[in-house]
Amino acid sequence: MNPRPAGGERRRRHILILLLPLALAGALLLTTRPALTGRLAGLYLLRSPAGRPLVLQDDLELGEEARLVAGLDLTGLRRWLAPPAPPGPHLQVAWDAEDASAVVTSLLPDGRTLETAFGRYLHDDGREVHGLFTGGARPEVVHALALDESGMSVRDEAGWHHVWCTANEAVRLEGDGRVIDPPDWRLVGARQVVATVAQVVLESEHRLDAGATRLAMHRRVSFRAGQPFFRLDVRYTNVGEGPVVLTTGYGDEPWVGRFGSAEGNLGWLRDG
Repeated sequence: MNPRPAGGERRRRHILILLLPLALAGALLLTTRPALTGRLAGLYLLRSPAGRPLVLQDDLELGEEARLVAGLDLTGLRRWLAPPAPPGPHLQVAWDAEDASAVVTSLLPDGRTLETAFGRYLHDDGREVHGLFTGGARPEVVHALALDESGMSVRDEAGWHHVWCTANEAVRLEGDGRVIDPPDWRLVGARQVVATVAQVVLESEHRLDAGATRLAMHRRVSFRAGQPFFRLDVRYTNVGEGPVVLTTGYGDEPWVGRFGSAEGNLGWLRDG
């Protein structure tokens, strides 16, 4: 039988037990940079792209999953605390005016759920995207790598089906060989025009300075309850001194059914 530790040894063990959490907290403070936005979607610890080795965030966007070390989702708790949704076809919107990001959820007449994300992703080069650009996902979706639920997706009795990915969107200016991508547009304003169970209308305003060229872009997304689609209006305005000729492109990979493939494709008509 092992002898019981003496009183002095027990005290040392108790002190070590008390000091260990403090030491861990101190190490975390020294190695972690907080980047909290107030959205409180969760707590996510990521490897930092620069500076301190780690960064602590309260939100998580598509494109950050490769740097994720650990995470705790709180969105489900917030949804549980929210008032009950009305019966029948209706709309719900999670809107952040600071960076003009949104997730719009629509209950369709046949019982399916349609969800669309805007501005909740990083561009291919890691830059943040601000504004009503189609793409991204809720933080808990990114955390779980449940990417069938990203971009635009629909849920039926079989589960979630991918419909629309992060849209490929770019602008070229005549005489300028660069490709102007969503993060190149500076966000200057955003507003929630309508947000009811019957209709959702959101807008974001952007500016682009490219040499002597000055452009403004106005984006407006519109949803109506019961409709299995949304309307996106994009308007470009020359606010500079000289003429501007631009070409714009918009498209997507045919990842209908399963993210990253066309497996389980629900989007093709019988004739093509």
